[in-house]
Amino acid sequence: MSEIEFDSEDPRQFWVKLMTKEDGKLVQKGKLKMSIDLLSKKDALLNPVGEAQSEPNLNPHLPKPFGRIEFSLNPFKMLSQLIGPALRRKIYCWCCIAAYCALCIMMAPMIFSNLFVNMITPG
Repeated sequence: MSEIEFDSEDPRQFWVKLMTKEDGKLVQKGKLKMSIDLLSKKDALLNPVGEAQSEPNLNPHLPKPFGRIEFSLNPFKMLSQLIGPALRRKIYCWCCIAAYCALCIMMAPMIFSNLFVNMITPG
């Protein structure tokens, strides 16, 4: 269900109110601004337009899409697209802490063996 409200500035443009029924009442869920241009075949052939963003991209000009996810095998690029900078910084910090702890655990036997050898050998 919808209602139409014409724009006072341009008679070709109008607003369509998007309505729905909730609990038996009509509720407005949004508005959609539309315009309709009727051209003669001659004018349409003189002013061709492309489909979507293909050339000629006119009337109205459609910009290239932005903010879409781009598949990559680079895990850092994918991580930067999927999560925000604050959470990414926390993940990087925890990864550094985990790497440091793993390095300490792997080096512990070597450190203790060197200490043990230094204790039992006369110096």
